[in-house]
Amino acid sequence: MKKFIMLICTVLVLSLTFGLSASELKDMQNELTEKEKEIEEENLKLEQNQAEQEIVQGEIDDLDFKIISIEEEIRDLELQIEHKEEEISIKEDELEHAIQVKDEHYEMTKQRMTAMYKNNKKGCLCRLEVTKLLKKNKEKNNL
Repeated sequence: MKKFIMLICTVLVLSLTFGLSASELKDMQNELTEKEKEIEEENLKLEQNQAEQEIVQGEIDDLDFKIISIEEEIRDLELQIEHKEEEISIKEDELEHAIQVKDEHYEMTKQRMTAMYKNNKKGCLCRLEVTKLLKKNKEKNNL
């Protein structure tokens, strides 16, 4: 408002100084009024842009927070993967040991049956039974 009064005073001083006519003064006032409307419109646009900028900044902040959360989840998952890989390694070692124990047990059983067969004087009947036992033991070990 102060600017408006200052402009009117300036226009009056100029009109008195340069001897402007009433129609020229009126034209200058109309032009002044138009410029003030343009200024108001630009100020409204500026306020709208600032409001939009605040909205966008809020969205950026939300996305930053989501990124941080996702990065934390990724780190947690990487740690879980690391622990699972360690567990897998341990289980693989246990499996190898179990297979070794199974193979040793199979060989010992096979040796005992072979010894029983060699020491047995009953003949074919004994051989058939030993063969059946070996097959069953082998089937059990394969399962």
